[in-house]
Amino acid sequence: MLPDPLIFNDGSPVTNAPQWQRRRVEIQTLFETYVYGQAPPPPGNVVGEEILHRPVFDGAALQRIFMLRFGPQQKLTIRLSTVMPLGASQPRRLPVALSLMRGDHLPEDGLWPNCDLIARRGYLGVCFGNADCDLDKPDRTDGYHPFYPGYTWATLAVWAWGMQRVVDWLIAQDFVDAGKIAVTGHSRRGKAALLAAALDQRIALAAPSGSGAGGVGLSRHAKTVGGAETVSAITKQFPYWFVPRLAEYARRVEDLPVDQHMLIALMAPRPVMNCDGLDDRWANPSGEKAAMLAALPVYDLLGAGGIGNKMAMRFRPGGHDMTREDLSAILDFCDRQFQHGE
Repeated sequence: MLPDPLIFNDGSPVTNAPQWQRRRVEIQTLFETYVYGQAPPPPGNVVGEEILHRPVFDGAALQRIFMLRFGPQQKLTIRLSTVMPLGASQPRRLPVALSLMRGDHLPEDGLWPNCDLIARRGYLGVCFGNADCDLDKPDRTDGYHPFYPGYTWATLAVWAWGMQRVVDWLIAQDFVDAGKIAVTGHSRRGKAALLAAALDQRIALAAPSGSGAGGVGLSRHAKTVGGAETVSAITKQFPYWFVPRLAEYARRVEDLPVDQHMLIALMAPRPVMNCDGLDDRWANPSGEKAAMLAALPVYDLLGAGGIGNKMAMRFRPGGHDMTREDLSAILDFCDRQFQHGE
């Protein structure tokens, strides 16, 4: 049986929106304790320095790369690539599609795969690599960890916290529509993007791709599906993505006080979309679908509407990838939610 997002820890029911706000705090604390760890508060000192400025895509867009600095003595950094559509029809303040990419796959020129599509659809495309925040390695001596030694945050939480610092900077820019920031990422970076959005209500929309275990996929469901990544498997292969306590539930996942539908529920009433390939058994698309459906009662409570309204799912033929067609579908969803292009 899944833990109920609309039942307080003391067993009493959540029956209205003000009570849900209190329940949100409980659920966030549960995820910090059992899954991702506790991250530091916002540093409040994010600044950006432009280091590149050039036209791209035959003059259809403008690329600007910024170096963000923040944290203790502003020693933490993110190299942020932005691609802005050009043209008289573009609004002064643009909706944003913010992507977290694999750190060692982000090209030196900062042009990530399919960013031309984002610009051509009238969005400010924004991207950075997860390695700027923390290397995908099992130690805490690199990245942001040494600057905040008193916090339990694991690697996924570090990546999510870095994405939130990008949002700090974006909402202060006069070319950004601060109320229309969507985040995405694929696989482990999809997990981090969903976590960032679930915990930061300034992020208007989340659209993870192939996020599976620790993302959209239900932990309880995975153990019933052959070939799906389970809590046991993920905490053995990537223990540093999570707090050590999660591994204690590897063989008794039904006792875990949270499951991933509750992370999706933290998005409510904001829009959320899940994308995956039907052949991506490791990411457990059926468990992702089950998690989305299990979060529906929270959306219903808040009067937000569910699948087909504030929630969407795209399952296509194929495997573990985020295709150009997936991104196009995500932008279609953003268009509807942001009333963009009308």
